[in-house]
Amino acid sequence: MRTLLRKLGPRYGISLGVLVLVALVLVVARFVGHPAGSLVTSGATGGVPSATGPSDDGSVAVPSPVGPVTSPGAATPQKVADDFVTAWLRTNVSATAWRAALTAHSTTRLAGELADADPQTVPATRVTGPFAFTDHTASWVEVAIPMDSGTLRLSLLAHDGVWAVDTVDWSPS
Repeated sequence: MRTLLRKLGPRYGISLGVLVLVALVLVVARFVGHPAGSLVTSGATGGVPSATGPSDDGSVAVPSPVGPVTSPGAATPQKVADDFVTAWLRTNVSATAWRAALTAHSTTRLAGELADADPQTVPATRVTGPFAFTDHTASWVEVAIPMDSGTLRLSLLAHDGVWAVDTVDWSPS
């Protein structure tokens, strides 16, 4: 072994030793790691045990995420996101009309941030794929919208079941 290390030199010898150590740690972690299967339960099979249910085995059930809640007669998060994106892409109107169309689907906070926005700065011209919704809570939804030059990400919040866009983020492609 020393002959090999002398031929490799100290720099390569140390590098080889570090690589062997990392590989050993990974192998040990693989064998000692979590048992097969997911550590997260879906609320469909788990849940809160009842007084007549099985005895407590010490595990904690993870509840299923609550879907978005919309007040009767109010627009769903999907409709609000679609209307906001339609208004956002409609840049052939005056800046005042453009901001008013966005404000109709925005929270008060976002409306304030859009007060000086210019429709000519919109970096996209069309939607290129389906909206991808992520429901976080009954009153918070995120949506990613693929566009011709990137991805528009919206965060929607509900106040008393009425949805509005609260944040806008752009990721160029």
